Amino acid sequence: MIRVIAFRFRRASLTGVAVFVLRARDPDRQRPFRIPWFPLPPIIFCGMCVYMLYCSLDYARMLTLLGAVPVAAGAPLYLLSRRPWRSAPAG
Repeated sequence: MIRVIAFRFRRASLTGVAVFVLRARDPDRQRPFRIPWFPLPPIIFCGMCVYMLYCSLDYARMLTLLGAVPVAAGAPLYLLSRRPWRSAPAG
């Protein structure tokens, strides 16, 4: 349960960061919604998400380590699977 909550906080904080990225990439674009006091609400939102992510991971320290082991073991396998394989020459 803690891992699911931690994933949601991480995803929510990235959503807050996306507001800054999209506004920096295309500042002159018409927005359907104007954020009042623009930089302040997304900064507070991202800060609270990072704080709650830290608290949830700190609360479940050993479970966090147990969850990190399969991810660390799977990362090299994922990178290897993304590698283009050379096919044998036809003939």
